[in-house]
Amino acid sequence: MENEETKRCEKLWKDNDWGFHCHDCSLNVLCIICGDCFEKSKHLGHEVETIVCESGVWCDCGNVSAMKSTGFCAKHTVQHSSGSGK
Repeated sequence: MENEETKRCEKLWKDNDWGFHCHDCSLNVLCIICGDCFEKSKHLGHEVETIVCESGVWCDCGNVSAMKSTGFCAKHTVQHSSGSGK
């Protein structure tokens, strides 16, 4: 049996922190990823916006309901593991 586990980024923005919105990977208009995750992910050639964030916003890297898994950085990517069930 195959199990998919996703780690999500825990970066919480403070007022006026910068984030990135990738139009090609985002599943909604509110999807934003932090600079660390953006730099470690594959968005070359994508339509990307730089956004100033308000406090209380979380990075969406690793959030399968906010963005395509192909846009996740290596640290927050979907992990495939086999379980023996015992």
